Amino acid sequence: MLKPAAVLVLSLTIASAAWGQDEKITIPKQFAPGTYVITSKQTLRASGSVSMESQATVFLEMVVAPPTEEGQKLVLTFKRMKGSLKYAGTADSPYDTDGEEQASDSMAKFMKGRVGAEMEALIDKEGKILKVSDAERFLGVQGGNSSVGALFGGGIKGDYILRWMLPGIDLVAAVPKQLAKGDSWTQSITSPRPLAGDMKFERKYNLNDVQKTAEGQIAVIEMTGKAQLEKPVLASEKMLLGDLNKLEIQESATGRLDLKTGIMTSWTQEIKQEMELFVRMDGANQSMTTKTETKEEITVTPGKYQKTPEAKPAEAGPAEARAVHVLL
Repeated sequence: MLKPAAVLVLSLTIASAAWGQDEKITIPKQFAPGTYVITSKQTLRASGSVSMESQATVFLEMVVAPPTEEGQKLVLTFKRMKGSLKYAGTADSPYDTDGEEQASDSMAKFMKGRVGAEMEALIDKEGKILKVSDAERFLGVQGGNSSVGALFGGGIKGDYILRWMLPGIDLVAAVPKQLAKGDSWTQSITSPRPLAGDMKFERKYNLNDVQKTAEGQIAVIEMTGKAQLEKPVLASEKMLLGDLNKLEIQESATGRLDLKTGIMTSWTQEIKQEMELFVRMDGANQSMTTKTETKEEITVTPGKYQKTPEAKPAEAGPAEARAVHVLL
């Protein structure tokens, strides 16, 4: 038989656990001012009409200004990009903007020219993107004469880059005012896709856990989603090899959101994509289907970007293909 003291302790423990499960949290709609380093590591495997493996790591520095009545300004500076590409039956073709540039490699020239480029964004008090400035300069396609820059043209929009590097922006704009562990919410959004067109995303988020750390509370959030092409880009508009007929995406992700700063400190995402392209050859359309699986890990840490001594010389390779895989 339990003694009265033991019964009291047990009752308090149960009550405390029940209160913790129902405890509400509020996710910040804007970011804490400061300087952050964004690192994105991406691994892509393609099969079908095109078979290849690639890896790419991008380093950005982000300065977040204090909020004003107009909104909150974010300034992203391109710092470094490195990676490698391998087609079936070929050797790795590495590149690094911190490495030695080779005149024969247009990819090395293009990427190296982006180092130091800035892009500005303004978000409102609800976390929605109001505008993005200097995206073309940031991507190196404004007034450039490289073949890679010519390939991109105006096909890449600034809000796509912002959503790619800061996935928490879309999440924050859609989240309810208060959440408890186990709560779910949905989001429908149309986002431009470079060299493809407008994609309609349907996403579901779930608050899996709220963890207490020495730095503060961390919300663990899970996302599943799918997307379809709404308005495809035609070959005549963006210098593609043919007309894009189909582009479907299945995605899943897990993120850790700092409730004190509003920053998604880590985001691990897996994307499965199927694309069908009609290529005009000898006066007839030929269908090409490619399936890709992408895993991306994004981390955001406070502080300024510090150059590391691990850079290696860039080597010549299929530059245009590399540029497409990185941003498509």
